[in-house]
Amino acid sequence: MKFTLLVRHRAVSLAMAAVISCLLFVSAVQAAVVYVEQFGVSAHSTFSTVGWSSYVTHNDTSVIDWSTTNSEPSYISENDYAFFAPRANNQFDVSNGPGLMFTTEPGSFDIGFLSSLSLGANLDGSVADPSVGRLAIQVEGQWYASDANFSSTSNDGPGGAFPTETLGGIDFADGSNWRTLDVALGAAGSGELTLAGAAVGGTLTGDVTAYGVYAEPGNSGDHFRIDNYTVEIALPASQELIYSEDFEDISAGPTTPVDQALESYGWAGVAADGVRLTDSTTNPSRVVNQTDFEGDWRTYIGRDVDDNIWLTTDEVSFDMAGYEDDLAVVLQHRESNTETGDGYRIGFEVDGVWYVHDSLIEANTSLVEETLLLDGMNFVEWTGAPFDDATGWIAPALGSGVALPTGVVTGMGLMIVQDEGNEEFRFDSIQISGTVAAPVPEPTTWVLFALGMLGLFYHRRRRY
Repeated sequence: MKFTLLVRHRAVSLAMAAVISCLLFVSAVQAAVVYVEQFGVSAHSTFSTVGWSSYVTHNDTSVIDWSTTNSEPSYISENDYAFFAPRANNQFDVSNGPGLMFTTEPGSFDIGFLSSLSLGANLDGSVADPSVGRLAIQVEGQWYASDANFSSTSNDGPGGAFPTETLGGIDFADGSNWRTLDVALGAAGSGELTLAGAAVGGTLTGDVTAYGVYAEPGNSGDHFRIDNYTVEIALPASQELIYSEDFEDISAGPTTPVDQALESYGWAGVAADGVRLTDSTTNPSRVVNQTDFEGDWRTYIGRDVDDNIWLTTDEVSFDMAGYEDDLAVVLQHRESNTETGDGYRIGFEVDGVWYVHDSLIEANTSLVEETLLLDGMNFVEWTGAPFDDATGWIAPALGSGVALPTGVVTGMGLMIVQDEGNEEFRFDSIQISGTVAAPVPEPTTWVLFALGMLGLFYHRRRRY
């Protein structure tokens, strides 16, 4: 009898511990920015230039993909914003129908990971006919627009403010926060961009694969401008830090900073033309200590020549099988003079083979902290020359990637892509973290569990 009671109490204690652990896991989360688009272009450009798409309505009856057309009613302005402006004229009659501007660049995430969507919005409109916008996501092929909207009745023009509109502090899987948005490209009678009149209700499940904004300009000619589109996800605060490098000054201190070689921090690199970048404290690449544009002391890795470079460290080492699906890389980056096509790709050496992200992560002229959730990113195997081969290398192709294979990670790499000289590409504060996977119960644990259940059953039989 004593044994039975002890087991029963033990079982209750284990159950309570499990409940408390779950509560702690749910409540202890941290927001992480996984994507920022600032629409920085040197001349007005197509949406596809920055990895975005724009669907516009034509005469209120057809929906056209305007992503690769560099003209009104929708393109990226040289003033660093994207817009949709329906017009009723001989150039392109779109009356005042709605539009959808979106991207798949952030990658796919389970909807439960989403914590915030935001953008800067500058909308023309009038009191009688305000412009209205809704943040939008695509989940398992179905588009949804937020039930909450934002609007404007001002006509400040592109020189006006871009106030931030945020969808956050909600359960993104709760259908009461979303309206279905039926989207179909097609000519008159077959195209569709239709928003439901009420929230869908229920629970949304699956991966979010696209992110954007549904635009309803008030009148023909009203501009619907957006900037700084940002996606944030929630990661458990209990994540374990696997790797961290802040590239802090290791010389005499911030009052007398001294540039350092990459190898001083366990990094190495090579340019595509074969130039080694490991032990130099001068151009083309080194760890620099200086005051950045915000006035803070900051160190960075940079190379100011017209070439692609490949930087790696072998100080990243862990077994992916020991972590949950929330393995994340957090880093800060900035480029001094961003051109179209500039950016970086992240890579990992898994079981002796290098894999590189199959998409280019866009460069920004402002310092950006970005979080890359590996689950949801695709990688391509790189069987070309290794990073320390002085004969140079050919970068792996973009696209057609697959999930990073599970294995032992023995290295991390950053592939910098730039097309002009004097563009200092900066990285700082690189961290890798993940939640340690729960251990699989050993056979003895299952035996004790079975004995406990038998004891509880026996105790109930004795009482009744």
